[in-house]
Formats: sequence, structure tokens, C-alpha cells
Amino acid sequence: MGTREAEIQLKLKQLKLEQLTQQLSQEKEEEALKQKHKLQAVQDEVEAARLEATLRKAAESGLAWERKDDFADEKITGKEDNLELNEPKVMCVGGDEKMAQPILEERFGREQDIVRAKLNTIFRHPSPTIRTLEQFYADVNSAVTVLDRLDFKGDLYSQENLRRLVDKLPSHSDVAALVTGEAPPAPERAR
Repeated sequence: MGTREAEIQLKLKQLKLEQLTQQLSQEKEEEALKQKHKLQAVQDEVEAARLEATLRKAAESGLAWERKDDFADEKITGKEDNLELNEPKVMCVGGDEKMAQPILEERFGREQDIVRAKLNTIFRHPSPTIRTLEQFYADVNSAVTVLDRLDFKGDLYSQENLRRLVDKLPSHSDVAALVTGEAPPAPERAR
């Protein structure tokens, strides 16, 4: 009888070993699946962050925001190169602007979009400091040049645009204080 009992014990131990091996295998598969899900979740978060960054960047520019779907999946929606524009006579002679204008507008935006983007660059620019005044000047100069060349005289000579631009500039006393390094004078109190 001792031999049968030993065989029974052996069979029970083998069965227990198989069960533990199977359980360990299942736990490894579950752990691998959990890791895979975690990795996928992180990849999804990265993709969501990339999309959010793209949308935030587009939101900073009114033109980019309005045209955010024009270049979906980084594919340009415009026509293929027009070989006529690559011919030397067209590139050297300035008489064919009428032919080039619609193609350029289709690829790079309408004049109104360009002007709006330039004006938004100025009006969304934070009030300049002495350090950022040069960049502000460059933005204003660029906008004035574009408005003049595209013949947007109404926007170029607009009193409202001028007022908004001047409101951005630091006051005389602030500029003097920054240049001299002294604190700006305290505003006088009404008596």
C-alpha cells in the first residue's frame, strides 16, 4: 500500500506543479498584456500631447488656426508644380504676374490671410520692453511693408490700427527709466 500512496502523492505533486506552471504562465501573459496596455496608454498620451501642441501652436496664429485643416496629415492640398512657372522666361520676366497670382494664392494663402496674419502678429505681441522693442519694430516694419506692397491702404492708414499699435508701446517714463536704470517715477495722487 505504501507504493500506491507514494504514486498518488507523486501524481498530486505533478498535478500541483502543472497547475502552478500554468498559473505562472497566465500571470506572465497578464503582466505582458498589462505592460502592453501601459505602453499603448503612454503612446496615446504622447500622440494626444503632440496633437494638443500642434493645435495650441495653430491657435497662436489666427491664419494657421483658420487653415489648420488645409494641410491635414502633412499633405499639401494644392496642385502639382506648374511646369510653365519653372521656365526661365517666366522666372526672369516680371510680366506674367497675372498668371502666377492665382497659383501663389492657392499655395500660400490669399492676400487677406497674409495681411490678417501680419496684423495679428503685431496686435497679439505683448507690450514690448526695451529688450523686445527691436523685435516689435521688425514685426511692425514687416507688416507695413506687406500692407503697402499688397495695396491695403485702408489698413495701413487706419487710425484704429495706429491707436492699438501706440497703446502697446511703453510710456516715455518707462523707457527713460529702463535706459537710465532708475525706477520709474511714482504716479502723482489726485488731491
